[in-house]
Amino acid sequence: MKWAIYSCFFFFAGHCFATDSLSVRYLGIDQGLSNNAVTCIYKDHNGFMWFGTYDGLNRYDGYGFHVFRNIIGDSASLLDNHVYCINSDNENRIWIGGVKGASVYDPGRSAFFTPRFRQAAQTVPLFDDALSVKNAAGTMLVGTSHDGLIVFRDGSTTGKQIALPG
Repeated sequence: MKWAIYSCFFFFAGHCFATDSLSVRYLGIDQGLSNNAVTCIYKDHNGFMWFGTYDGLNRYDGYGFHVFRNIIGDSASLLDNHVYCINSDNENRIWIGGVKGASVYDPGRSAFFTPRFRQAAQTVPLFDDALSVKNAAGTMLVGTSHDGLIVFRDGSTTGKQIALPG
């Protein structure tokens, strides 16, 4: 493992602050990251760092990586390996947005599932590009390319489509 020590200076409101040493650690494919192209980073309530890449979702515990990828034919795996965004809900489930839709990781079951939403008179899986996932006071908001905004209230994994004009 490579560690680098730097002397740093911080300027804030006209004052200079110095730190004697900051430890910086490089994390890449040599340390177990699935791909060096990191698209998003999220820190969960347990302190795990989650990294979305072009080749899977990576959970870092401070010592090593656990890589989650799509497994063809396994509905309990990540929906797609190209991850755009990561966030968590109030039940501490990890929501992942990607090229082929949204996945939700349930740490209690150690499995993924695809959230659904009401579209017209039916409930369908969220398979549209999920470009943004936000937790707004317990309501999960998923921004998609074609289906508009999908809103998940009160811990539900069945959302309501808010069609966007244009």
